[in-house]
Amino acid sequence: MSVLDLHDERTSPAARAHFEHVITAGSASAVIGFVHKSGEVRYWSVDAVTIAPDRFMAFVQDVTEGRVMETSLLIKERAVDGASSGIALFTLDNRFSYANRRALEILGTSGPADVAGRTSVDFHSEHKPPVETLEKVMRGETWLGEVPLTRMDGRHSVFAFRTVKA
Repeated sequence: MSVLDLHDERTSPAARAHFEHVITAGSASAVIGFVHKSGEVRYWSVDAVTIAPDRFMAFVQDVTEGRVMETSLLIKERAVDGASSGIALFTLDNRFSYANRRALEILGTSGPADVAGRTSVDFHSEHKPPVETLEKVMRGETWLGEVPLTRMDGRHSVFAFRTVKA
C-alpha cells in the first residue's frame, strides 16, 4: 500500500506535491488532507524526511479537530468583523481588547491601534466610568442603554449599547 492510496481526487494533488517535494528537497512539513476509510477527509500534520532515493519516513499526527476549530473561528471572526453593529470586547479593567470595523467607525478611529490599551471612559463624553454598567455585567446581567460618546474627531454622539459578560 502506498501513501497515495489514502487519497482521492479531493486530496491527491496536494499530497502528491508534498511527497514529491520530500523526495526532491529531502524533507518537508505540511498539513495534508487524507481520506479516512469512512470517506471523510481528515487532516494530518506530516513531517517527512527522505531516507533513501525511493523511500521516506513520515511522522504523522491527526490535527482534524484543530483544523475544524480553526476554520470555525475564522468564519466567526469574519462575521463579527463584518457585522453592521459595532462590537467591542473589554478586559476586566475596562480596556479595549478588540473592536470590530463598525465599532472603530463609530469611534472615529483610523484603526485598532487607536483604541489599544484605552478604556471606554476615554470615549465617554462625560469621562466618567460606567460603574453601574460594569457592576451589572460582572454579576452576569445584561445592561441596555444609551451612552454619550466623543469620537476621535471631537464630534459628540449618543449610541445605544447592550453589554453582556462573555
